[in-house]
Formats: sequence, C-alpha cells, structure tokens
Amino acid sequence: ENDFSTAPTRELARAMADAGRPHRAKVWPAFGLTRGEGHGFGVHGVEVWAGEVLPWLEAAPRQAVR
Repeated sequence: ENDFSTAPTRELARAMADAGRPHRAKVWPAFGLTRGEGHGFGVHGVEVWAGEVLPWLEAAPRQAVR
C-alpha cells in the first residue's frame, strides 16, 4: 500500500486478464514507514510474501510466451 504507486499492479492484472493469462494481483499492507521502504517490499519483505507467492508460482500453468 505504501509503494510509490500501485497502479502498475492493476494495469498488469487487467492486461493479463485481457490476454487470458493466469494471474493474481494483490496489494499488500504497508511495509515500512515510507514510500521508499514500501517500494523495497519485493526484496526486503520476502518473509512476508514468499509463503503465498511461491506456491502460487509453482502451481501456475506453464504457457509459452508468444
């Protein structure tokens, strides 16, 4: 929630849905106190998101990118 913008999450999810690709979009609660700390969530918040994201990635169907 406290990244510089969450718009790319919504836009990418819309594009994936339009393309019929498997996807899941989630905006996580604020991480840290600043937008910079929130932006670093992907790297510094692994312990928060890995338990949910990694199993989803493992189960996601593999499709060739055209």
